[in-house]
Amino acid sequence: MAKHRESPELAAFIRRMFRALERRAQEGDLEALEALASLRHSLKESTERAGLAASQHGYSFTEIGAALGITRQAARHRLYPSSVQLGKMTQEEADYQIALIDAMIDDVTRWGRYLASPRVHRTAYGNFRDPAALTPKTHSFTWHQRRAAITHELEYRARVYPDWIARGKLEQAEADRATRRLSAVADLYDDGFDWHARNGLRILFNVTPTTAAETEAQTDWWHHYRTVMQARGFMASDQKELAL
Repeated sequence: MAKHRESPELAAFIRRMFRALERRAQEGDLEALEALASLRHSLKESTERAGLAASQHGYSFTEIGAALGITRQAARHRLYPSSVQLGKMTQEEADYQIALIDAMIDDVTRWGRYLASPRVHRTAYGNFRDPAALTPKTHSFTWHQRRAAITHELEYRARVYPDWIARGKLEQAEADRATRRLSAVADLYDDGFDWHARNGLRILFNVTPTTAAETEAQTDWWHHYRTVMQARGFMASDQKELAL
């Protein structure tokens, strides 16, 4: 990525210009105050355009957020409106992406609170956390939508990380850490967190289905379970049918 050595000097010059205008405004110069307000608006627009350009040059929203002093998700919230204005994505796409990521962040937060709850649910097999401690989701995204988004992001990282590492944009250790974190979220979903069948039903284990929809949901789960176990190496391909 191009880096200009004079950028810090240019930024220092702009700061001096702002301070000079501020001093004039404090002395009662309304034109200086007006100029400051105009520059503030221009600076906001320029920052957003530069952030979008950085993403097109291959920088992640994590890196862009760090440069702006905000989180990755906050960077998305800040830059997506400009992306819509420039025609790079529709408003519907921007709203969907932001809401979907917010939903997954909420999922991880809910799971964290659940893990922090005391083990008070006593069964014949031991003491477990009370299922009621896991608060219901407040968004409308299905399990399959959230899981597909993680698959897409993992595939994206697998595609771009090697090039970023080769160009010195990203350390191997940081790439591995970021991938492990997202893979852990994928594992959380794969283990059944908030799982619903494609027909919208949840299954009850050890309960015989009584309707066609319940049977369909249970079949959907076991297909998912076999696929996950095989991918994790716990089930040979010729043994997958034994899961039922």
